[in-house]
Amino acid sequence: MALAAPTEPAAEMLEARQSQSHPTDCNKPYIVKAGEYCWLIATNNGMTLEQFLNKNPGLKCENLPIGAKVCL
Repeated sequence: MALAAPTEPAAEMLEARQSQSHPTDCNKPYIVKAGEYCWLIATNNGMTLEQFLNKNPGLKCENLPIGAKVCL
């Protein structure tokens, strides 16, 4: 029995989670929770948004998926 290819939304979600994994040299990984967004995560952890984005190159802050790994 052949498995069907993932649907487009599922494939996009998987790609987003993979592309938003924290770098391997991350000293302080963080898992995104429901309702969080980049600015909120940054300020709640004593960082500016610019500092947060510099630690997470390539991170797409639009529709940040729950469970995504980011670096603080």
